[in-house]
Order: sequence, then C-alpha cells, then structure tokens
Amino acid sequence: MRRGALGCETGARRRLPTLDGGEASLRDLRGSVVVANLWGTRCLPCRDELPELVELARIYADRPVVILGLAVDSGDIDEIRAFLEDFGVEYPNWMMGMDDAVATFGAVGFPTTVMVDAEGWIRKELLGPQTAASLTEEIEALLP
Repeated sequence: MRRGALGCETGARRRLPTLDGGEASLRDLRGSVVVANLWGTRCLPCRDELPELVELARIYADRPVVILGLAVDSGDIDEIRAFLEDFGVEYPNWMMGMDDAVATFGAVGFPTTVMVDAEGWIRKELLGPQTAASLTEEIEALLP
C-alpha cells in the first residue's frame, strides 16, 4: 500500500473534470477527511456499493468529511450524471481515466476506496466494496 502526501503533481495538484463542467483537485478538499471512491459504471461491485456511500454521505453531511466519487473511464458527463441519478447519489463526483487512477492511487481494481486525512495524506487504500459501517470506523479514526 502506498502511503504518502498528495502533494506531488500526480496527486493533489492534478485537476480533474467535475460533473458540472469545471475542474477540481484533491488539494481543494484539504481540511476535510476525504473518502475517495474510484468506481466505474460497468463495475457490478461498484453498483452494489453505491447505496452504502449514499448512506455514508448522509451520516457525515454536517461533519468535515467529503465523500468523493471518482468515475474511471465511465463515459461522458451526461452518462455519468444519469447513472448517479438512478442511484440517488448527491455527493460530488469527478472523472478520471484509468491511467490517472493507476498513477495517482495505484488502483489495481474497482471499486477502490482511498482514505485521505485532513492534511492530505493517504492513510489507507481499500480494494473491493465497502459498507457504511466499515467506512465509518475508518473515518472516525481520521477525525480530530
């Protein structure tokens, strides 16, 4: 597992397209614990995991926690938006290609969930579908 700061060009500073047509970077989220979930529209385990992430976003709506979806090679903005709407996803989602997912997070499969502390350090990488309960434990360990 890679552990380190997201301060390199391939990490925190890399700007990724957002679903509203803008760009954002992980650096923009400093000060919050980030649960970055790499997923794909054609990934069945990713689909199974989405309700857990929706629940997690509800639980932490008033806390310094960001649930962030990173749609990897999942189509254009309209396709991704429609997919997320079908699952009731309201937390932010950005887009990235497979090469970026591998270079930035060392992703080897999907879903992959990356736990980032409020200072921007990757603290844990989790492969496979997660539950709201298991991610709550991870988040609570990172909150001040």
